[in-house]
Amino acid sequence: MVNQKLTRRQFVGGSLGASLLASVRIESEPRDEMAFASKYKLFWGDLHNHNAVGYAKGSLDRSFRIARSLLDFYAFTPHSYWHDMPKVSEATFNKFHNGFKTTKERWPDVLRKCAEYHEVGKFVTFPGYEWHSSRYGDYCLIFSYDNAPLKTFNNLESLQKFAREKGIIVIPHHPANRRGNRGANFETLRTDVSPVLEIYSEWGGSRGRGSVEVEPQQPVADSEKGCLFSASASKMHALRTLGKVIVQRQTCTHRFNSVNMHRLNLVRMIVFRNFKERS
Repeated sequence: MVNQKLTRRQFVGGSLGASLLASVRIESEPRDEMAFASKYKLFWGDLHNHNAVGYAKGSLDRSFRIARSLLDFYAFTPHSYWHDMPKVSEATFNKFHNGFKTTKERWPDVLRKCAEYHEVGKFVTFPGYEWHSSRYGDYCLIFSYDNAPLKTFNNLESLQKFAREKGIIVIPHHPANRRGNRGANFETLRTDVSPVLEIYSEWGGSRGRGSVEVEPQQPVADSEKGCLFSASASKMHALRTLGKVIVQRQTCTHRFNSVNMHRLNLVRMIVFRNFKERS
């Protein structure tokens, strides 16, 4: 028996790729896997990640270095604003307030680092940041271009209007959390600007009944509002190994598709367009 070392990317890609092909066969008509593999490439990425720019841990440069060593595309999303923060202890308030202040002060550094690591065909980066909301749920804003503006929003309607005007996507997460406690609010969610829904993170999973939920008051598959999403997963903190976008298909109220990446080229606009097309 020959021992062959695999990189972490090869191991994870091979394992999840096998799961993808198995799950696709359940729902789709049989396809020629060799033809499929020769036509498309499978890319891995993370669209929700934090470090010390914000109120998490880990350096900005380390985040990008780890991402480049493991992934094909990446969005660092520092914490930016919380328009309806509830009453909290002074220590907790200072944690959030100082984190938001750090993001504002270091936003130019974030954009420079994003541009520095972006390499067409090898490693695609997206500027982005996270917006907190107790009422509407948290969102990550993902931009397809450099020089992204860091904005604050006092309601979801303003954020969605901004997303349409600027051509960006805004990704809701924590869908299993309680409404009013930063859980995704499906009554106010609009899939034209939110084609992707994060259903796995360090907080837990929220795919439906039987998932490991942090607060299982609102499992995604039980929502009464039928929507078509792509589904993603993230690791969120730079001190730990970055998560991958989970490529999977499920049939339920929300039909989960891949947050991509079945395309021929690793180019920022192509990748971004696939997010919006849920393909």
